Amino acid sequence: MQKQLHVKSEERKQILERWKESGKSVRQFCQDESININTFHYWRGRLKKEKSSGFIKLQPEVSAFQPAYYCEVTLRNGNRVLFHQSPGAKVLRGLLR
Repeated sequence: MQKQLHVKSEERKQILERWKESGKSVRQFCQDESININTFHYWRGRLKKEKSSGFIKLQPEVSAFQPAYYCEVTLRNGNRVLFHQSPGAKVLRGLLR
């Protein structure tokens, strides 16, 4: 019987790495590890999507003061774009293309 795994992103990456290193087929690895094969494929898809999105996860700094702007994006050419309110994902995606 396969167990349900509720694992964090880092744990999923480690499991996928173990599979790559094992040399086993996905089916055999999942069977040996008691992981639902559909869950495994979902994890692989999520990881691919994370890697190809071009975005990196940012952790906000805790600050004693409030900045005059909501967020700042520094482009590859060194230009900075300041937003006084949340720009939304669509606008950020357009800037980073």
